Amino acid sequence: MTKLSIEKFGKEGKRVHRSLSKRRRVTATFIMMLLVTTLIASPLPKVTATPSLVKIDYIDPTSGPVGTTVRVVGKIDTTNGLYRILFDEEEVGNGTSVGTAVNTTFAVPLSAKGNHSVTLVDVVSDNQSMPVTFNVITSYYVTAEPARIQEGYNTTITVGVNEAEANATYTFTINVTDPQPIPASYTATLTVSTNATGSGSNSALYYGNFSAGANTNYTGTYTVAVIAVDETLANGSFTVGLTDKVEYRITNDVIIRGSGYGGEEKVTAKITCVETGKTVFLENRSATGRCCQL
Repeated sequence: MTKLSIEKFGKEGKRVHRSLSKRRRVTATFIMMLLVTTLIASPLPKVTATPSLVKIDYIDPTSGPVGTTVRVVGKIDTTNGLYRILFDEEEVGNGTSVGTAVNTTFAVPLSAKGNHSVTLVDVVSDNQSMPVTFNVITSYYVTAEPARIQEGYNTTITVGVNEAEANATYTFTINVTDPQPIPASYTATLTVSTNATGSGSNSALYYGNFSAGANTNYTGTYTVAVIAVDETLANGSFTVGLTDKVEYRITNDVIIRGSGYGGEEKVTAKITCVETGKTVFLENRSATGRCCQL
């Protein structure tokens, strides 16, 4: 009887031993799972990005026509680093900063009128500033070629615009005033078409394409005004003389021409030395077809 009890106890003891060992394994596994879950659930340390220092403090001026010199003052990230200046997407300047400071200038390129973006770029960090606005203003010009002619000849007057509306057409009145004691004025209408950058020009002959009576029969300075809607947009001038040149070398031929005379009207050409007052040339000639040339 005692022997049977011992065997039975022994078997139960083994079962109890095995049962305790299994519980320990389950407990250890559970603890490990908790540790892994804790590690996964723990927030990762935050990575703080270094803020970019690239900025434009100011530009001066903030508006103007094409060709305006604009100063840019600002900073970049890189000490003594390379930088670029962009006008919209076009590079208009570059250089090396002093420390991180940028102080430079650029010329406004051909562009249509209105607001455009100026941006400072750090070449090394590839960071760029917030854009600053530059307002392009329309400019107008007028030229005469040749700028000096003899009486009775035409000159070509050209009117142009820059920084206007892109792909647009403008109408101008050209007003030319002669140098008479009581001046007379003559006009012509001219249209100018612009391209994608807002630039364009067109030309007219003075006196051939101007109002009735226009002429170059008087020596002196003829003034030119470009007008639109009662506003003068540009001014210019050209001169009319009797001789084909203003300076000559010894033995050079001098061509003298006058205009506005009546048919067969007698004309006298006289050249006097300024220093001595001596007449060095004197000739009489009849006008032909309202002109006289010697």
